[in-house]
Amino acid sequence: MVTDAATFGERFEFIRLKDLSRDAAYEALAGPAETLGVTWHHSAIEAVLEKAHGYPHFLQLWAHAAWEAAGSPHPGGMITLGAVEASEDEVHDQLDVFYRTRWGKATPAERELLRAVAQQTSPTPRRADVAATLGKPTTAISMARRSLMYKGILDSPGRGLLSFTAPGFSDYILEHEGTED
Repeated sequence: MVTDAATFGERFEFIRLKDLSRDAAYEALAGPAETLGVTWHHSAIEAVLEKAHGYPHFLQLWAHAAWEAAGSPHPGGMITLGAVEASEDEVHDQLDVFYRTRWGKATPAERELLRAVAQQTSPTPRRADVAATLGKPTTAISMARRSLMYKGILDSPGRGLLSFTAPGFSDYILEHEGTED
């Protein structure tokens, strides 16, 4: 995409971003708050870590919503589990938009592939298993797979494997089966 948008884009170094480790996610939540003299209650930070799965954007959504629910605390303030719980509806609404946007980018053939990936029991199913679920050879899903990877919706964490780039997208697809159009 960069090479299409900018001359000399092929000279950029691309670094694949992964979900944050538990320690890095903890620091991403606690560090900025501590800089402002605000602390997170242990149960609050644990709840956000569990909900965000290390995904940086989800950490931002939860942290921002909890911060606001805590009344934008001043130095000496604390973000509590109650603030995290109070922010759940707001965050779930934002996550719904996030997932719906990704789903909306997919063509009918890509949606068929996304459904098949979501139906697998492994978070990183084999491409052959996904194709078998569709009753197709692996070559028949190549174009849709490549397009979904280009759109940043699917990833290939290893040879012959597939995964969603955002945690929870599989659940979203399965929960909205038949209602997405």
